[in-house]
Amino acid sequence: MKKEEFVKILDSTGISVCEGINKDINTNKFPRIVFWEVFWEFPQASSNAYTTVVTYQVSFFSKTPRNQKLLYLIQELLK
Repeated sequence: MKKEEFVKILDSTGISVCEGINKDINTNKFPRIVFWEVFWEFPQASSNAYTTVVTYQVSFFSKTPRNQKLLYLIQELLK
């Protein structure tokens, strides 16, 4: 999945989404999502098509467990 597709899915939840650092204005908003790059992998390519695989960590902040938006997000990411 490309990053643009990933961000589109996160945004489709309709809640605050921040990349990297949580913005101060969102500190007390629940639910909210913060995501950032955790790992870069450079697989060896056998052709001229080189790619970088980036793994992201997604933190979902909510006041309730199994929040409906979280369940929706999991469902969308599994598609």
